Amino acid sequence: MWSLRFGLISVVALACSSPTLANPGGNQLAACVPTIVGQPTVVVSGVARQADSALVLPSGVVGPTGFDFSDTPMGVVKSLDGSHYLFFGSDGSCHANCNLPRERDGSITRTVGTLDNPLGAQAPMETVLPLNTANLPAYMVYAGGGPTYRVPAGQPGAGNLLLIYQAARLSFPSGYQYPDCDANGQNCGQHANGFYSNFGLARSTDDGVTWTDLGLIISPGTPYNPQQTVDMGVGNLVAAGSYFYIYFPDVIENGSVATGMSVARVSYADLLTAASQGTALPSFEKYNNGQWNQPGLGGTSSSVLPNGPYYGDMNVAWDSATKQFIAIQANGVISVTESSDGLNWSPSTVLVDQPPTTDNYEYMTLVGSGADPSILGSSFYLYFTDYQGWITTTLDRVTVSCGPRF
Repeated sequence: MWSLRFGLISVVALACSSPTLANPGGNQLAACVPTIVGQPTVVVSGVARQADSALVLPSGVVGPTGFDFSDTPMGVVKSLDGSHYLFFGSDGSCHANCNLPRERDGSITRTVGTLDNPLGAQAPMETVLPLNTANLPAYMVYAGGGPTYRVPAGQPGAGNLLLIYQAARLSFPSGYQYPDCDANGQNCGQHANGFYSNFGLARSTDDGVTWTDLGLIISPGTPYNPQQTVDMGVGNLVAAGSYFYIYFPDVIENGSVATGMSVARVSYADLLTAASQGTALPSFEKYNNGQWNQPGLGGTSSSVLPNGPYYGDMNVAWDSATKQFIAIQANGVISVTESSDGLNWSPSTVLVDQPPTTDNYEYMTLVGSGADPSILGSSFYLYFTDYQGWITTTLDRVTVSCGPRF
């Protein structure tokens, strides 16, 4: 059931300025709290998505469960000519070696559409990042994304796209094989051992038609253990001041502790320079107990959302109207939390209630309706995957606005 809280919009949109985690908006408390307006709408039906299964390019790339889009949060940017929107997410279906221990799942899917119709009229295109490379060894059976950043004019690689993808490894006993999926694209076998995820970065110089893998940037704070499941979801790049930040749920202390919300950063200029030149990426630093002193790959971290009470996979954006960072999280319910400095967050509150038992709300994406979809305003969109088994799964959207803070 949807949690609906109504109220008049009480914040006047302010001129957009570049936020910084040190002092993005004067540290004032936002005058409003994000509130659902109206009812959710389906912007991509299961019928429409599966109808595209035979149309996706290159031909034959879609796996046996159909066009499983989007299996991650999306990236949403304006095209270079500004005429339409580009949507990027993972088709989570199998693309090679299906039903075998080394099957290859996930992709970078590009669709051309509108905010009302993300699939649009053109056939979706998919890039399947190659395995058996220095960045993606063969044991990474999933690589797909995801959240996308458009490099602005005047910066190294201006116009390029940077995308965060999830890379995951599984462990199987000798001779293990998946059973066939059922008619709804579910029950495709239980992974006998652990799932261990990482974040990687990819670059596109042609508006997302093709992608180059630049390597892994973030991994959990606990070592790989084939018997453990460690899933960080898929974070997004948040540009603030002289850094990029990325938020995620981390797992630390040999898998015994999960953080509610961890964050890592990297130099904005250094990452853009390396990405544009195709050289080794600078290292991200995780925030740990007041210091940026832990490596992004394997370092420990502390939670910047200690109060909860709701946690989960997250998507973070800057709101130019409230001068706040907004984070949407999903784990049973979809919750929202706000921060004026990016390090101290309000207790999370329910934005969308627990779904019916047949549904699972996942992979949230915050999208502004202005010139830059990555910047929110006094009213913005929240997209999410309403998972019901991939045959009938839909992509839904709600409008979020400002209600009074009680």
